[in-house]
Amino acid sequence: MTVFEDYEANTKEFGLLKAGVTLDPNREEDRKKLLAALDPSSEIRFFRVKNSWGAVRDDRASAPGFPGYHDLYMDYLNGPIAWCPDATSPTKESCKGQTVPFDSVVLPPGY
Repeated sequence: MTVFEDYEANTKEFGLLKAGVTLDPNREEDRKKLLAALDPSSEIRFFRVKNSWGAVRDDRASAPGFPGYHDLYMDYLNGPIAWCPDATSPTKESCKGQTVPFDSVVLPPGY
């Protein structure tokens, strides 16, 4: 299980809306940016997620300035990526399986 924290979107109207920047829906300009981010014409670049297996690990990259969080880019999530669930020591040459990492999303009530 992975918890979404934030996302970064490229919109037609406002350009890039960076992750890590809080927008206040009570401010008219910010509300327009939030709506633009959800517009079907906008491109989600990545989702910032909480690493549910612990905080910072030396073998995992963290989102810049957010230890324990990771940026999952859409080109990775949409795959395909190499997948070798049965290989004990997979290599690029021996791993011929593929999968799409992005499987499903569950949103809380009201979203």
